[in-house]
Amino acid sequence: MEDEGVKDLVRVLDGLGLVATEALAMTEDRSVDAVLRVGNRRLLVEVKRDVRDIDAQHLAGRLPEHSLVVADRLSPRARALLEEHRIGWLDRRGHLRLVLPPGIFIDRDIDPLIVDARGRSANPFTTVGLGVAIALLLDPTEPVGVRDISRRTGASVGRVSELLRELRALGLVNRDVTPAIPELFEAVVGAWDPQWVTLGGTPPPDPALRLGGLHAAIWHGVPMALSASWPPELYVRDEFALRRLVRSYPPDLERTISPVAKAAVCPSPYGFDQARDGNLEFPVVNHVIVALDLALDRGRGREALEQWHPEGVVRVW
Repeated sequence: MEDEGVKDLVRVLDGLGLVATEALAMTEDRSVDAVLRVGNRRLLVEVKRDVRDIDAQHLAGRLPEHSLVVADRLSPRARALLEEHRIGWLDRRGHLRLVLPPGIFIDRDIDPLIVDARGRSANPFTTVGLGVAIALLLDPTEPVGVRDISRRTGASVGRVSELLRELRALGLVNRDVTPAIPELFEAVVGAWDPQWVTLGGTPPPDPALRLGGLHAAIWHGVPMALSASWPPELYVRDEFALRRLVRSYPPDLERTISPVAKAAVCPSPYGFDQARDGNLEFPVVNHVIVALDLALDRGRGREALEQWHPEGVVRVW
């Protein structure tokens, strides 16, 4: 595994125009898996299967600055923790971050290095995969069966079974089919990517829309302040609904800095359907989607998320 991880790193660097050669035989120093020479700089390399928060803390305490960790998967928090300690990482699912001063700074997506037996990228977080993950996160303490998840999400029994195997292999789902917390949540954050577009007006009350973003966070009791002028962020279920909304409320180019409202397709149709009746103009997205939206903001959003302890809800973040 260590040898394959180092080879992958060398191939990736070569594809970026950087020549990496072995600087020290692995038998000479067992404190790391390899020492490479990149240009005239030494790069200490550690190879792991999975790197979660606690693993990243251990690595940050052991590795010097400007080392690099290769792993099949790094959780978002693990990535952030390594970055804080100036340690680079290669997530073999498709991203490299390498800082070797002076002069070398790489932070970019790459072609995935992990494929399953059918040649598909090892990414379980398709639209269906996000639905399965959110179903688990909404009810994190009760083991559920494959058929129950299939019934809830509308995915086939076979596909749900396949996704659960993939998530277990990544350490994101426990053997009793409960989510690994917060690892599964953090993995979903890494795939949660709503593409917000500006609207030129605020739609009237409509059960086909969902209030998300910061207004939804306030409704759920997240401890944060919000200005009265902050635009509502509305989720729709699919691209067709989004196009129709944009046609009805075309963006005002003069107000792009302070939009009237925003809209996006919810990355998970299943999550979209699990809305709450907020007794407001629009149904409100559930607490898991609120948490995902907040987690995308590593500053204010993450701070509010850490302080949010909703009653009657099991925290999965």
